[in-house]
Amino acid sequence: MSDKVIAVPVETADDVFALRHSGRIAAAAFGLDERVQVRLATALSELGREGLALGARVSAVFKRADDGGLEVTIDGFSPEDLERAHLGLDAARKLVDDVEVERDDAGVTITVFMRPRGKKKPTLSQIRAALKRDVPPRPLDELRLQNRDLVATLTEVKAQSEQLAQLNAELEETNRGVMAMYGQLAGELEETNRGVVALYAELDDKTVQLNEASEAKTRFLANVSHELRSPVSSIIALTKLMLEPANKIDEERLQQLRLVSRSAGELLVLVNDLLDLAKAESGRLEPTVSRVDLAEVAGELRGTLRPLTRPGVELHVEVDAVPPIETDR
Repeated sequence: MSDKVIAVPVETADDVFALRHSGRIAAAAFGLDERVQVRLATALSELGREGLALGARVSAVFKRADDGGLEVTIDGFSPEDLERAHLGLDAARKLVDDVEVERDDAGVTITVFMRPRGKKKPTLSQIRAALKRDVPPRPLDELRLQNRDLVATLTEVKAQSEQLAQLNAELEETNRGVMAMYGQLAGELEETNRGVVALYAELDDKTVQLNEASEAKTRFLANVSHELRSPVSSIIALTKLMLEPANKIDEERLQQLRLVSRSAGELLVLVNDLLDLAKAESGRLEPTVSRVDLAEVAGELRGTLRPLTRPGVELHVEVDAVPPIETDR
């Protein structure tokens, strides 16, 4: 519930000036600053002018709102008047904190609100006393006050425009700095990209060289394996011929020939392993599946690995009884 402060009828042009002046004084009594006072006074004068121009008998009632703010209720507009008074109503909406329009059988009521600002909360008696002490100015005096408010507003707008121009200049300078930094970063990024591209090109070259070296190694292993297989196979064949029973060889030389044959066989295994390695690296290795005795393979491994053991290290190979399997020997 709000408390009534003063009522101002608007019947003549002088009443419009009085309404404007009362709005200014009431806003000051409520502790509102000068800019808010001018806004409220201008909004009330626009609504009063619209009512006077339309021939409506309007009156403005100043009240203290429940939240301690100022509200002004203007009665006397008809629904038809409201349609034609939209300019003043739009101006009021832009100047005050809130505007409410209520329609009923008695007509239209327009209420403008200014919320409280600051901690100052005057009593009703103080507000009424301030309004009673003030003498409504003559129209020329009120017009002089309006001109003063207009000049002050224009001065403030000019100052804000200059401040805005200064801020725009600072923003433009900042933008130039940002663009310069962006250009520098773009140049550094481009230089980095060129370095990365060069690095990738170097890596590609190294990859090609590694591939070529790997292919050369594979060819070398294949060629060496083939070159070694022929003489080793010849040695194995010759030792077999010499170990035939028809050849009369004493026991000592027979043991030596068996050692040569066994060593040549082991060498042939190594040569075949080299050839398999070359095939595996070239992707051409194909398994040769046959029946393999694991005990025999373990025995061969034992014979191959025994020369590689260090002094004091003994090699033990134990294979349980397992059946032969089908695999690549």
